[in-house]
Order: sequence, then C-alpha cells, then structure tokens
Amino acid sequence: MQDIKSIIKNLGPVSISAFMQEIMFNPSKGYYKTKNPIGSQKDFITAPEISSIFSQLIAGYFFSIFSQQKLGQEMVFVEMGAGLGTMFCDILKTFLALSNKTENGSQILKNLNLAIIEKNPVLTKIQQEKLTSLNLEIFWFNNFEDFENSNKDRQIYFTCNELFDCFSINQFSKSNDQWREILVDLDKNENLIPRAEDFNPQKHHLIKKIAKENLDDNQISQNNIIFEHSFESLNFMNQLSASIKKTGGMALVIDYGYLESPLKSTLQAIKSHKKVNIFEAQDPYECDLTSLVNFTALKNCAQKNNLQTSLITQREFLTSLGIEEKKGQSSDLDLAINRLISPDQMGDLFKCLLIW
Repeated sequence: MQDIKSIIKNLGPVSISAFMQEIMFNPSKGYYKTKNPIGSQKDFITAPEISSIFSQLIAGYFFSIFSQQKLGQEMVFVEMGAGLGTMFCDILKTFLALSNKTENGSQILKNLNLAIIEKNPVLTKIQQEKLTSLNLEIFWFNNFEDFENSNKDRQIYFTCNELFDCFSINQFSKSNDQWREILVDLDKNENLIPRAEDFNPQKHHLIKKIAKENLDDNQISQNNIIFEHSFESLNFMNQLSASIKKTGGMALVIDYGYLESPLKSTLQAIKSHKKVNIFEAQDPYECDLTSLVNFTALKNCAQKNNLQTSLITQREFLTSLGIEEKKGQSSDLDLAINRLISPDQMGDLFKCLLIW
C-alpha cells in the first residue's frame, strides 16, 4: 500500500481533503482504521471520559423526549463514532435507571432499538466488550447507509460527539483578489508542504461562488485569508436531515467549532495530547487530524431540508439540563463540570446543534 508521499510523488499534489482522507482512513495504516486514540495515556480525551455526568444529562434529555411519543412508536437511538463506547454505555445505564422510575418506561425500552455506527474496527471491538455486560441487544453498522436501510420504519434519534471535526475539509486561499485551492505537495527534500495551486480562472470563479454562500460581504472582500469548506460534512448533514425528515426523530451534534469563519487554517494534528505540525510529523499516520466545525453551515443545511434547528454552546446546553446543580458532591466532579462548561475551557468552544 502506498503512503501519502508515494501518492504525491506518483500522482502530484493532493487537496487537503484527499490528504485527510488518506491519513485518517487508509485501510491498512489510517489513524481511524487502526488506532485506539482515546484516553489519558493516548492522544486525546473527550467529554464522556471527563465525567459520566455529561452522558447522564444527555440520556435524561433523550429519555424525556421518548416518553412524549405515542405508546408503541418504534424508535432507534444511535451514536455515530462512539469512540470507546463510554458515552453510549453511560447513556444506556441511565436509560435503564430512568425506565424503572418512569410510567411506561419498560414499554419505551421495548420499542427502542439501539445502534452504533463505527468505521474503526479496533474501537468496535472495545465498544462490544464494554457493552456486553448491559445485556441489551445493540446493532453495529459500518456506515450510515446500512444503518438507515435497517431502520426505515423507526424514528431516528441520532447523537455524536466529536464526529464532524473528523470530516475532511478543502482549504482555499485568497490573495490579490484571486482564489486558489491549497494543496499538499513535496518540497525538493520530499518533505510534505502546503502550497497554493497555480491560478486557474475557472476554479477561481467556482471557489468565489462557494465563498459568497458562506462568508459575509466584509469577509469576502478581504485578502490574505484562508476559507475552509467541508463538502463531506455537508453531504452527510444532507443525508442525516433527509433521513430525519422522512422518519421523524431528532439529532444532537456536539463538537468544537465556530459560528463565523476565522479566515485562517484550523487544520490541527494531535499526538499524545499535544498539537504537532502534521507536515513535519515523523509519521503523519500516527496523528489525529481534525479541523474546527462550521456550525453555521451545518445549521443552514438542516434548515434547507425544512428542519427546525437550535444552535447553542455546550455550556448553555449542559446548564439548561441542570449540570450546575450537580456541583458540591466532590472536588473531582466540580473540576470535571468546570472543564465541561467553563467559557475558557470546553464551554464555549464546543457547540450543540439540535435538529428535528
């Protein structure tokens, strides 16, 4: 199997999107195909590993919605990109506890199918081992299409945490009023480098059109900027939105991202909890490669599918679910809650997009 440098040497420069796809999903060495990256001794840690309170509050939110549906309504609760299975496991434990305290709780669980969509076989195995003890029937799918085909007659309740930051992006630079795509190339010493492609009038007009749909007049008038656009995430949001529109249900998307483009590169690589330069990394396949999520673009995409949306910060979402009322039980829990909702930590950087 060729690696990224061989591909560029043989075929020429590649887009940032193609570069990310190769690094993340190469079948034999891709980061998300071969690694278990999550944990304090690994490359990064996510909110569910910080405290189970995160997942418990989300579970309570979904269960309250389930309880409002008519009796006998077939539903499916699904997490896509479930990592170590920590969030899904804690959510299911909370579902079980709430079902014992809620009128018709057992009926709700009876009509609720459970599913995980996971591309990473290493993580799938970890998830299956972790969830076995719950003695619940859970279905695993490799992609959304297979999941969708198996749940055509059920309302879909979809959630994901730090999924969309893994979708690939294209980067476009503007200087001297000319738009160019940023590519990944090799220098004379065969080191990876980003560079703007040669000016192409046709591509300039295409990029200008995309930028005009996503940037305001002040932003688009500027030079020496980088505009990021994720065709992959918008394609998936269209697919998810169409599915929810057809079956009913809702989606909760949680990730780190922005409402207004920062007009600079947000591409970042993480190794052992530290940011590294992906173009200088000894082995780029050993790094987690992500970018900030354009939440405004996702929200607009859902609305174009005639769905309702609510876009708030993680701080606002968890506070509305009563997370601050959990403080005072222990110093460790207080530290975890502060990390989840403090504006200078995860509270404002992370956003929550609800669509229904």
